[in-house]
Amino acid sequence: MKTIAVVCTLKEESDSIKSEMEIISVKNITGVDFIMGKMSGNNVVLVTPMLGKVNGAVCTQILIDLYAVDIVINAAAAEVLNSELAANDAVISDDVCYFDFDTSFLGTEKGVIYQMEESFFKADPELIALSSKAFEDSGKNAYVGRIVTGDRLVYDLAEKNEIRNEFKALCIDMQCGAVAHTCYLNKIPFVAVCLLYDKLRVSNLNGSEIFSISEINSFTGNVKKIIDMID
Repeated sequence: MKTIAVVCTLKEESDSIKSEMEIISVKNITGVDFIMGKMSGNNVVLVTPMLGKVNGAVCTQILIDLYAVDIVINAAAAEVLNSELAANDAVISDDVCYFDFDTSFLGTEKGVIYQMEESFFKADPELIALSSKAFEDSGKNAYVGRIVTGDRLVYDLAEKNEIRNEFKALCIDMQCGAVAHTCYLNKIPFVAVCLLYDKLRVSNLNGSEIFSISEINSFTGNVKKIIDMID
């Protein structure tokens, strides 16, 4: 039996997954609820950090230190970067990096973290395969590729195109990079799966305004399938 962390972006994602869990405990740590329970024969710890890279990293480190998680699944919401993808498609991380990390004055390329051995954090191959199978079996469009993360939303089309071309990324978010970075430092297997939106559908940061409940339930249903397949 493994202990699997699920890090969500939206409360609606978390609520959908929580509804399928046998809840054991809820602890509020650093102002965020960590929900521990059972699902598919495994321990699952569910958390929805506040927005931003630091919040994502702090929650991930708590999951590792206090809950001794074996695997981290980041069930995220991300904005489309690649024109071949559409809202409500999914992206499964091949790797994740920061688009807003720039120490190029020290001779590095954008996105490269100065003095770190790795700046493009690879997802676990087995988790990529399980995620791909879950989405494929459901008939939902899912693409494996790069996710980029920053501490701000990007709405300017020219800047989005620049980020896409520079990093060859499929989508952009405010959390996945920090979660992946923390997992890399702690040698914890990780994958991010992102439900995609486009800026035309965003009226505020309420998940129910970005996605319909059926879209969220379809996405989290595939997250649950990934958990089902983990031995």
